[in-house]
Amino acid sequence: EILETEIRYLNDLRTLKEFYHDRMMEMAEDAATAIISLDQTRICLLDPTDIIAIHQELLMQFSDAFTDRHTTAQQVSMFCAIFNDTLERFRWPYTNYLAMFASSTQLLTRLRPAVPAFNSLLEGIRMETDREISSLLILPVQRLPRYALFLDRIEQHTPGSRRVVKAKKAITELIHDINAISSATS
Repeated sequence: EILETEIRYLNDLRTLKEFYHDRMMEMAEDAATAIISLDQTRICLLDPTDIIAIHQELLMQFSDAFTDRHTTAQQVSMFCAIFNDTLERFRWPYTNYLAMFASSTQLLTRLRPAVPAFNSLLEGIRMETDREISSLLILPVQRLPRYALFLDRIEQHTPGSRRVVKAKKAITELIHDINAISSATS
C-alpha cells in the first residue's frame, strides 16, 4: 500500500510541477506571454521540486524494502528505519511549502475570477491532466499526516515495536514543529 500511494503522490507532484508550475513560470518570465506577474505566479503555483527529490529517494528505498524476499516483519522494520533516517530531510521543504500554502490558495482564489485568461489557462491544464490545481497544491499539506496514520495502522499490527513507536513519535513531532513554524510565518 505504501508503495502505491508514494508512486501516486510523486506522479501528482510531477503533474503540479511540470504542467502547472513550470509552464506558468515560463509564461510569467516572458512579458509577451505573462498573464499574471512573476511574483504572483511564484505565490500561486508553489514549487514542489525539493519535495519531489526527497520522495524520489524515499520511493527507491521503499521499493528495495518491500520485496518478496523480505518477511512482513523485516519490511516493517526496514520501513521504520528508512523513515526515521529520512524524516529530518522533510523539515525545511515541507515547512517552506506549508508556510506559503495559505497565501497561495488565497491569491489563486482571488485571481481566477479577476483574470479570465489565467482561469482559462488553468482550466485547459486541468482538462489536459484531469487534475485540478487546488487538489494538487494541497497534497503536500496532507502527506505527512498520512504517514502518521499509516504508522498508526502498523502499530496496531505490531504492538510494542520500538521502531514503530519511534517513527510514529518522530513524525508526530515533525508535523507539530512544521505546523508551528509555518503558522508563525504565514
